[in-house]
Amino acid sequence: MEQAETKRGHACLISYAGTADASFPLILVVGREPNEDLPPSEEAGDYNFRKSGRCAFWNVAYSLFGSVANPPRSTRQIKAEAEAAGASPILFADALPITLRHAARNKVAQRLAIEDAAIERHVAAVFSHRSLINRVRVIILSGLGPSFERSVAAYRRLAEERGIALAELPFFYPTNMPAIRERLGNELRSHLADVLHDFDEHARRIAAARAA
Repeated sequence: MEQAETKRGHACLISYAGTADASFPLILVVGREPNEDLPPSEEAGDYNFRKSGRCAFWNVAYSLFGSVANPPRSTRQIKAEAEAAGASPILFADALPITLRHAARNKVAQRLAIEDAAIERHVAAVFSHRSLINRVRVIILSGLGPSFERSVAAYRRLAEERGIALAELPFFYPTNMPAIRERLGNELRSHLADVLHDFDEHARRIAAARAA
């Protein structure tokens, strides 16, 4: 997954544009590790889907979010609403405190070689950004198989401590969309719909203020 670059590397938690300055509820989507060479950072940062418009992971997250609307909205529509509002309800983070190119070999070995303490510290860093995390209503873990069991346990524990719902879905890639939709479930769909409703209200207020 692509992420925002900070002075120390790639931010551990990223949001869109002015999201941090708003108050609507959020969704946190957790991927595997950034597709990059720079080391990860414990800082928060931002993302820009205009600069990385072809990032499949981000696009599937927006597509899934739009699918709970009535009628459903496309990825393009949801992104356009976020751009117009200057904010988005979707946050992104990663499971592991490493960066790893898609073409890298021995990914499993590299993931398993990470010390337990480093994983705990990484997930704790994600949750340390309280101004954003306190607004999260649901965490979606995307494609975190056996190599990520320690990360899943850490996210699950901290989510439970904070009363945040957590769901595990197949990896966010376009060809996995049928399996993702099949695993969506009524509870997760309800959480996403609630967040979308509140974000729509925020977007309407922003539009009305600009028109006044």
